[in-house]
Amino acid sequence: MAGTPQFIRNLNENLIMDALITQGTMSRADISRQTGLSKPTVSLAVEHLINRNLVREMGPADNAQGRKATLIRFNETAYYVCGIDIGATRIRIALSDLNGEIIAYQTYPMVVQKVYERAEATMLDLLRSHMNELLDENHLNWDQIQCIGFGIPGVVLPDSGRIHRIVDPLAGLEEAFSLESLSGAFPCEVILENDVNLAALGEYRSGAAAGYPLFVFSPSVQGRELASW
Repeated sequence: MAGTPQFIRNLNENLIMDALITQGTMSRADISRQTGLSKPTVSLAVEHLINRNLVREMGPADNAQGRKATLIRFNETAYYVCGIDIGATRIRIALSDLNGEIIAYQTYPMVVQKVYERAEATMLDLLRSHMNELLDENHLNWDQIQCIGFGIPGVVLPDSGRIHRIVDPLAGLEEAFSLESLSGAFPCEVILENDVNLAALGEYRSGAAAGYPLFVFSPSVQGRELASW
């Protein structure tokens, strides 16, 4: 609830996290100057973030005079996030740290067994198997995965998370790719969106459209086309 101590604490910690992600390694005094928060508030919030493993102390600063300040930095490996691109002919999975640095990437063939009476369960088993394999290869476990984002070649209904339409090779698997089914299959937060929408968002955040207030994204057979203003 807005205005509660918990809400204020979360807001302060988010400000500190944003400062660390943007500026890199900082002292508590640096954080106080950057965010406008008082030094006691910063110290309390930083200790809580350290306990959550979201930030870590890196040792003393190189200041020439006075007591050496302890430097703090964002712990980008506290958790990991995953993106899964569901295509008509292949499945692409990328694993990244919290800074968006991709640490693993795999492509798997899409196997659709429509004649099999448990096609939906088989597809979810396939996705789980690929994820388990990727985690094992990178010595990670599910407790370290914060979120999985799925890109689906179909129309995702925002209110229900259900698939309204999907490309023909995957027709019949709408229920398997619904938000409810995917959330039940994976022990972490699941985000579901149309694959083209996600591609456009990627270009806007860190691709060819970064820094432009308006752009048009058009996927094509030969690749992607993008115009920015």
